[in-house]
Amino acid sequence: MLVDIDQLLNILQPARSGKVRIEWVWVNDIKKPRAVVYSRRGLQKRGKWTREVAGVSNLPRRAKRTGLFHENHQVVRQLLVHAQTLMSERANLVLSVTNLSQSSSRKLESVEPKANRLREEIWETFRNLDTHVRFDKRDPEAGGDDPDDES
Repeated sequence: MLVDIDQLLNILQPARSGKVRIEWVWVNDIKKPRAVVYSRRGLQKRGKWTREVAGVSNLPRRAKRTGLFHENHQVVRQLLVHAQTLMSERANLVLSVTNLSQSSSRKLESVEPKANRLREEIWETFRNLDTHVRFDKRDPEAGGDDPDDES
């Protein structure tokens, strides 16, 4: 959805200073969306484009409303409201998944030594069994005791 919003923002705003876009950046092995506001420094035609990261909390306020931006201002502002909601919800979801992952890792680390000890005890018990113990209740040499045998 954020990719769709970014495409609409690109179409609805002129290539002028104040254009807002959504871009994706890698932060700590997680691809995160961030809003940026473009501006041109220097001469209009040859000036270098720069971008400033816009905070999510006031994102709809970044919709420029003057000049060539005026015609689509309301639509762009509404798209930024939706982007703000999606970015906030995504951040909460990523945080929940990260917390769950860390919690699970800690739990696994605490259980693993116990499971290894138990595994060793089970195999030690198996090695100490009397060699005459039968593991199958049916005696295959006796014949006739097989309930599936109808002869």
